[in-house]
Amino acid sequence: MTINDHTKYGAVMSALRNQDTHNFAIAADDKVFDEMQQAERGATTNVPVGDFAIERKSLGGYPVNEGDVQEFDVLVRTFNNPTLIERVELKRTREHWAKAILVELPPNEQRKGRLWTRIDADFPRKDGHLDVNWPRPVKGRASWDH
Repeated sequence: MTINDHTKYGAVMSALRNQDTHNFAIAADDKVFDEMQQAERGATTNVPVGDFAIERKSLGGYPVNEGDVQEFDVLVRTFNNPTLIERVELKRTREHWAKAILVELPPNEQRKGRLWTRIDADFPRKDGHLDVNWPRPVKGRASWDH
């Protein structure tokens, strides 16, 4: 399982951009690309899952970020099923965390009805759409965007 932490990526990238580390021997584009790679490495965590063939299994211990927003993409790779992506967004609303979770299969494995969602009723919306950074279709409205 690989966790890509978008909140941490933004924080690491911001810190790198604030450092005066420009080496004039390399082009600015190379510096930005190097910073993006550093931020990606700092925001990606691999978690060995082990055997799920037991009655109960829980995963925990991943530290959340400071602030009122948490954004993760979790890639789950298995031997006998296609890789799936679980997109998780948490936003603090009043006294609790509202969550929006989307589980999707890769495009070549998706069939109608193969997405799974769990979206709290009080999850924030913006202009009538869920306030998430999930990929949206070019045309029309995503089935989860209600």
